[in-house]
Amino acid sequence: MKHSRVKWRKIGTERELFFAEFYDRILEYGIAKLREFLDKKRIKGYIQGNPIMPYERFAMYDLLEQDFSIHLAFQLQNICLRTLISEMHSYKQKGLLSGRYKKEEYNYFCRQIAGSVSFGESLFTHFPILCRCVEEKVRSLASYYAEVLTHFEEDREKLKEMCGEAAEQCGVLNKSKITGDFSDLHQNGKQVLKIKFDNGTELFYKPRSMENEKSYQELLDWISRRTGTTQRSYPFLSFPDHSWSSAVEYKSCKTEEQLKRYYIRLGEQLFLAYLLGTKDLHYENIVASGEYPMLIDLENLVNIQHNRKRTTANDEV
Repeated sequence: MKHSRVKWRKIGTERELFFAEFYDRILEYGIAKLREFLDKKRIKGYIQGNPIMPYERFAMYDLLEQDFSIHLAFQLQNICLRTLISEMHSYKQKGLLSGRYKKEEYNYFCRQIAGSVSFGESLFTHFPILCRCVEEKVRSLASYYAEVLTHFEEDREKLKEMCGEAAEQCGVLNKSKITGDFSDLHQNGKQVLKIKFDNGTELFYKPRSMENEKSYQELLDWISRRTGTTQRSYPFLSFPDHSWSSAVEYKSCKTEEQLKRYYIRLGEQLFLAYLLGTKDLHYENIVASGEYPMLIDLENLVNIQHNRKRTTANDEV
């Protein structure tokens, strides 16, 4: 198998991956696990609605494997970076690095040392917990991608109803782009994934139900009917263990009147959030879509309000 770097390092990710050579063989292993999970779930893939034969299937996974490799590489960096920095300094103290400047020493360490099989074997032998964390991350992310693709195929018809022909014309396996690492990790490393089709349509996959969002919108509509305002919602599909959401576009207000209406609507939403005890309403979870404020993550919709009479942990429980 070719080094995974061919699949991910040349496609222009904005972030810099440090010690990239160290991850090459781990990413090869990750792609193998991804294919294994896909095969177990019998993911076939589609081109314009036509099933791909199993022996043709892997040729259609190139873009998927690129996206998976990028996602996995940066998650592995979160685990390995400090150890690799420490190892590089250790090699320098032993006089084993070549180069006149720090950048030259870093490049020598990456190309001549970190990318070798012997270095990886020695590192994981010396740090078995690190080895276990890497193994768990590879398996969990590969399994999660297979889960997402399985749900996409199962939900294809309902997605078509939600977002029109985009879900039918663009197969997740062969033409779309999947990105992650812009939300917190939950449930063994699962997180929100963005799926962008080749026609520009974007969907978000969430590893949780969106019943909170549904209940919140019903309450907000109830309030707006009585105050004479209008609120905007966005399409989504909610299932017991996952959901699909359309993207909410950032837009500017063009007039002062639109700006005033935005803050009136926001005031109503903040009142409702205060009444429910909603948490986690930071700036990334409130999208200004023109004159409509949109709350896009209501995982912590209802919380028990603080009570000064509760002074101990047992009281709180």
